[in-house]
Amino acid sequence: MKIRDVRLKVIFICLILAFCGFLWGDWTIQKRGRIAEFEPRGIHELKIQPRVMECLERLRTRVKYPIIVTSGYRTEEHNEEVGGAPHSYHLKGMAIDCVVNDPDWSLNALASEGLKCGFSTAIIYSTHVHFDIREKGLGIRYAK
Repeated sequence: MKIRDVRLKVIFICLILAFCGFLWGDWTIQKRGRIAEFEPRGIHELKIQPRVMECLERLRTRVKYPIIVTSGYRTEEHNEEVGGAPHSYHLKGMAIDCVVNDPDWSLNALASEGLKCGFSTAIIYSTHVHFDIREKGLGIRYAK
């Protein structure tokens, strides 16, 4: 796949998410869909992996309720601030943390659906689910 095709695909996905009024923890995509609004904390390039966005969009379609992403790509500085793992997949743009904005959806149910949508790992915390696309996925795990 050519770089231009990948960029167009990323922009297309961003526009779809923007149209839906999607809320990302560090970024809010406005309905106008400017890429700059999707960049974390002033970093002027899109750092989240397209596959993460594709899995997330499939998850949103399956869940049919708003999914709030509380963390996506992180800089090393931000990762340290939030107590993230030193080799976190967030640093590579390969992970998100999220919740469903509906009391009928348990974190267990969200984790299970996330794996069906292409994420390779779902780690259930007390307040959210961490999803990532690591090569050798862990399936569903519970945080210690």
